[in-house]
Amino acid sequence: MNISKSLGNAMPNVDGILVVAENQINGIGRSGNQWLSPKGCALLTFNYNIPLSSNLGSNLTFIQLILAVSICDAIKSLLNLPEFPITIKWPNDIYFERKYKLGGIMVTSSIFGEILQCTIGAGLNVSNSKPTICINDLLPSDCEKKLSIEEVLAETMNKFEFYINMFENNGKSAFLRYYYNFWLHSNEEVEIQHSSNNEKEMVIIKGLDEYGYLQVQSKNNGKVFSVHDDGNTFDMMKGLIRPKIR
Repeated sequence: MNISKSLGNAMPNVDGILVVAENQINGIGRSGNQWLSPKGCALLTFNYNIPLSSNLGSNLTFIQLILAVSICDAIKSLLNLPEFPITIKWPNDIYFERKYKLGGIMVTSSIFGEILQCTIGAGLNVSNSKPTICINDLLPSDCEKKLSIEEVLAETMNKFEFYINMFENNGKSAFLRYYYNFWLHSNEEVEIQHSSNNEKEMVIIKGLDEYGYLQVQSKNNGKVFSVHDDGNTFDMMKGLIRPKIR
């Protein structure tokens, strides 16, 4: 991320340079969380310039969703396993079913003239059995193929370009049809802890709103409202969305 940001500062009109790390000793995730990055992880960062006048420029939250779908679609395509259960946990984590976290995404952005200059990073456990688990460990026993980091990176970027073009040309509704094919939460019942008073409320997840935020419906009064990913964390094992502890 630091290298990509430096490239962006030095060459603000140039984007698409992919920075790849073999391993990291100082990886970070959202809110400064530590991310362990041993050899076998696919670790990528790149700058992407988005015109403010574009569809995506007015819907920046969707950029992390586009990369998440790109990663999942890339894995399924490379394996030629349409039913391989790689999934998206809101807002930006990659999972195997609901069991194992395989990766995550982080995006930072700033305005430069008439463009949004985004630095987009992701880490994905491809062939590292430690410290947790990786995709190659989770393949069916009759699957002869093992993924390499190089092909995962290449196919992910191909898919990213495909979904960016889809979003720009066909709009967010067309893109969301693909997103919902991968995500875990349709009609899931969870508990929300409100930051204003710490009270908890049971809700049903309905999907994403027009800005890409989580849309839920209260089981108490039927009210539909949105939950931002910035400032909240989703403990899927507990079925609880709560304010982050600062």
